Amino acid sequence: MAKKSDTQTDREYYGKKEYINNIEDKKEEDTAPKYSVDFDWEWDHKNEKIILKAKDKISKRRWQLTLGKESYLSPSKEYDRMNEIFDDDDYQLITQYNQIDGDLTVMFLKQKAKVETYKFVLPQTQ
Repeated sequence: MAKKSDTQTDREYYGKKEYINNIEDKKEEDTAPKYSVDFDWEWDHKNEKIILKAKDKISKRRWQLTLGKESYLSPSKEYDRMNEIFDDDDYQLITQYNQIDGDLTVMFLKQKAKVETYKFVLPQTQ
């Protein structure tokens, strides 16, 4: 008969004993991150566009959003403003993955503020 560890309990079905893990072990498994996103942005000098990119380190999914004159009157000035905010430690990066359509919502929220400074929805590319 196999030795039962301290973290297991047993239950009996039709005369057979089965070992099951305690609830504590299950909680540890549930706390593993479902995704971990790296976010980056760059300026496309040739096309004068802001390119926002994200990559999930766990699932290898990728998202990208390109913003130009259709989004901002002066994309280069907006890129400079974004640079200041994205690099500022007072802002928190929040990401939300939509499992239905695959989009990734990226928000920059100032500490203790209720409204985000930037909010983008990046479509999944891979």
